[in-house]
Amino acid sequence: MFELNADRNVLVLFDKLSGEEMEFYYRMPTNDERVKYDSAMTKRKGTKIVVNKEWPLLQAKFGAALLTGFKKGCFAVDGKAISSDQTDADYLKGWKTLLFQKRPDLLGHVARTVFSAAAQADASIELEDLDAELEDLENPDFAFEDADAETASPGDATATEPVASPLSGQ
Repeated sequence: MFELNADRNVLVLFDKLSGEEMEFYYRMPTNDERVKYDSAMTKRKGTKIVVNKEWPLLQAKFGAALLTGFKKGCFAVDGKAISSDQTDADYLKGWKTLLFQKRPDLLGHVARTVFSAAAQADASIELEDLDAELEDLENPDFAFEDADAETASPGDATATEPVASPLSGQ
């Protein structure tokens, strides 16, 4: 459930570089910011839609504008944990600028998530007969049943003539 009157919005991300979950605090964008975000990412030139070549940095700037803080312990400077909370003894003034300089990817992810928070529900695709054996790699006599071998056309995956290796450049 999304709390419309939350005191603090929390976004938990898994950071592959640190191998840890990070907790970010953010504010919701205004409608004006939503329009500016969408307009900054793409431009229309005649009948074409052109993506701004600086989209990663633009997203990082929008993410920085929304970010209000992070959980202490997510980041360190010279081996010492820093805080975004002004009342904490480990508060680092300029933390947002430092994040923009060192990890704009995280700020961009915040922007993409917050500005594009809606998604379609999972299609719930299920696979049948998960125990079925497609091939037995240890059996040298194993062969796929090839009922269509006689009707295969050249270039088909079922064709009997050799196909050029994808690495051959042919």
